Amino acid sequence: MGIDTVQEQTYRSLYKSELLAIAAKIAERVDKDYASKDWNQTPVLCRYFLITIFEIIRACFGCLEIRNRVAQEILSRSIVEYNIDLHYLALKDDIKLNRRFVNYYKLWLYWHRDKLKYHREYIPWSEEQYQAYVLDEFQDEMKNMKPKQKTKKQPKEKPEKPLISVLGLDQHIKDKYMKSWCGMNFPQRIEEIETLISKHYPERLQYNDTPKLRGYLLYFYSYSNYTHPSPFAVLPNLAPKPSDFDLHHGPTDDQLQTCEEFLIQSLYYAVQAFADSLTSDRSSLLMGHMQELVSKSPNTNRYFSDGANRAISPRNEQH
Repeated sequence: MGIDTVQEQTYRSLYKSELLAIAAKIAERVDKDYASKDWNQTPVLCRYFLITIFEIIRACFGCLEIRNRVAQEILSRSIVEYNIDLHYLALKDDIKLNRRFVNYYKLWLYWHRDKLKYHREYIPWSEEQYQAYVLDEFQDEMKNMKPKQKTKKQPKEKPEKPLISVLGLDQHIKDKYMKSWCGMNFPQRIEEIETLISKHYPERLQYNDTPKLRGYLLYFYSYSNYTHPSPFAVLPNLAPKPSDFDLHHGPTDDQLQTCEEFLIQSLYYAVQAFADSLTSDRSSLLMGHMQELVSKSPNTNRYFSDGANRAISPRNEQH
């Protein structure tokens, strides 16, 4: 009979026009000061994150309009990850950390150089880039490694320092960073953000920043069921307790509106996370502008007004 969603009536979004207009206004304001190729500056790098998140949100609305909930939730997991990494970089405000994010491609290309057989001319370049970068950038990792002792007995009058082998350093870097550019898994990054908030913005703890982050952790694991093959994604509207599911994919308007509400929360979170990369006065101005835009958007403003502190504390529910 064809694809299920083709037979469904197009979903009429309640928030799309307002949220994309808000995103466009925020992007216009941010671009005036931070549209630059100097990614060493934390606000500049975070601006790239923010614009990317806006683009993914735009794509999510496209999925919702054709009632493709599975694709929307796959993209939603990406939004969660982008938002957390954006917030982590913003709060750390560390040029070295920014450098490690941007240059992560050098590690990735080196680790996957055996798969570049159709572009073999890149292999010597990737090896050269990797070796120079690791020796220059990861001195701290070398300090943390246990050096390999030589078996040959050294003369007492000329003791030599034990050396760390190149292969040993390569393996150490790969073991730590293969799955994450920062060497931390997703829950560890959330814990680090909580620590940084309590250190730099202790007054915000009263606004439930920690529950918000824990909610994102739940979103991450929930949406992982759609990013990777699982019965939750493959069996439409699976109800685990009775082991029941639908024959065809056909989300209701209420389910799709819940997905929209996640996008509202995510857009607000992204702007707040970016604002944390700015000085306090610029951060306050940006968030004031955000609140002004929300107040002029009837449906979005009603969403926040109907739920206490929704902008501060997204609902910790799975979809």
